[in-house]
Amino acid sequence: MPSWTNSGTPADSFSVDNVTYTPDPPVKGKDLTVTLTGTLAAPITGGTITTKLKYGIITVVNESAPLDAAAAGSYSPQTTISLTQDMPSGSYAGNVSLVDQDSIEIASVNITFHV
Repeated sequence: MPSWTNSGTPADSFSVDNVTYTPDPPVKGKDLTVTLTGTLAAPITGGTITTKLKYGIITVVNESAPLDAAAAGSYSPQTTISLTQDMPSGSYAGNVSLVDQDSIEIASVNITFHV
């Protein structure tokens, strides 16, 4: 079963309440969308979402994508991880971090799942 833990700091301006995985459970050969849901304390004009994923000690994903501008309030950024058919079966662990337009971390979560 996929899980997550908050790895950010109390100073982070995006308070993550939940992380969902689609599909759940993750499936080889399909893209996995990870959605962070919570509250953004201050508006952002952009930024970056970075996804790092490891199988044991081997890094299998290290990708960044732009974050769109967002107003303060409810916020649900997403990242998509390509789960190839030839990935080894087993447990994967990673991190999803968000930084704003000033390169200041606004949230960080650790993710784990099994394929």
